[in-house]
Amino acid sequence: MSEEYHTLLSVQQKFARDIVLFFKNLMQSGFSASPQQWNQENISECALFLIPETVALRSLPPAAIAPVLTTFFCFLERKNYLATASLLIPVINSLDAEIIRRSRFPLYWILKRKFKNDLTAQAEPDLPLSTLSDQVAYERYLYQCLHLVVETWGSTFIQSGQYKALDSASQDQYEYIISSITDACLIYYQKGPKDWDVETIRNCLLDLYPSDAIESPDFFTALVPVLYAFFRFLEQEKLHTDAGEMADLVESIADEVVKRSGDPQFWSQEKLASVTSIMEWSDPKMEGKVQAYLEAQKEKQKISSSPDALDGEKKKGARKHLPPRGKKKRAKK
Repeated sequence: MSEEYHTLLSVQQKFARDIVLFFKNLMQSGFSASPQQWNQENISECALFLIPETVALRSLPPAAIAPVLTTFFCFLERKNYLATASLLIPVINSLDAEIIRRSRFPLYWILKRKFKNDLTAQAEPDLPLSTLSDQVAYERYLYQCLHLVVETWGSTFIQSGQYKALDSASQDQYEYIISSITDACLIYYQKGPKDWDVETIRNCLLDLYPSDAIESPDFFTALVPVLYAFFRFLEQEKLHTDAGEMADLVESIADEVVKRSGDPQFWSQEKLASVTSIMEWSDPKMEGKVQAYLEAQKEKQKISSSPDALDGEKKKGARKHLPPRGKKKRAKK
C-alpha cells in the first residue's frame, strides 16, 4: 500500500479501492473520459452530480469520497502517473462538504441537472397538480417545489436567526428534512410548499413519517426543531400565510413525533420488516424496542390461536377489522 493510503482513516481505507473504481467508472460512463482526459471541469461535474446521484446505490459513505480521491490524486502526482493530478487535488478537496450535502437528498440534484437548460423550471410552482399531463411535467413541478424550499427560501433561511439558533446536528440535517417533507407532502397529499397547511403537516409528522420513513434516530431528533425554526422563519418573512400556525402545531406535537418514531407499534409492516432485516438502526435502545415488540406480537398470536381464545371468539362473534391506530388513508401519486 502507498504512503498516501496510510494517511487515511481506517474507515476510509476500508472503502478506498471501491471508491476509486466507482469514480473511474463514473468518469468513463458519464463523460467517456479516461484518466488522461480528467480535468477540473469534468471532475467537478462528476463530484457535484454523478456521485451524489449514485453513491447510495453502491453503499459507499459520502464522507469518505473526497478524502479518498484526494489521496489518490496525490499518489498519481507523486508517481507522475497523471499530468493533471496537481490541478485535480484542490478541486476535489474543496468539494468535500458539498458532496456530503448533496448525497443526503440526491433527488433534487438529479432533477436540477435534468432541467438545468429549462428556464421555466426555475419559476415558482403555480399550477395545480391536476393539470400535469405526464411524468416529465410532474418531475418539473417537483423540481420547482424543491428549488423553492432549498434555494429560494433556504438560502435566506440559513442566514436567519432561527437557523443559527439550531444546534450543529440539526443544521446538518436541515436541508434534507425540508427537502424530504416537500417530497412527501407532494407525493402523498398533493400539496406543494405554498399549499402546506396544519392538517397536512400533522398527518405527515404523526402518520406518514413514523409509519413509513426509515431514517436514523438523528433524523427524527432534528425533525421538529428544524421544521419549527423553518416555519417561524417563513412567518417572520411573510413567505407563507399558514407558517405561524404550522410552527405552533409542530411545537405542540414535538414529544408525540419523537415517541411514535421510536415505537414499533406505529410502524407499517414494511418498515418493521426493513428495520429488522437490514438493522439500519444502530441505537441499541431502538434495537431492544424492536425485539420487545416482536416478542409481544408473538405472544399475542399464541394467545389468540389457543383453543380457549378461539372458543371465546366464536361466542363473541367475528370482530370488525379496524385500521391501525393513527393511520389515515393517503392518496399516492
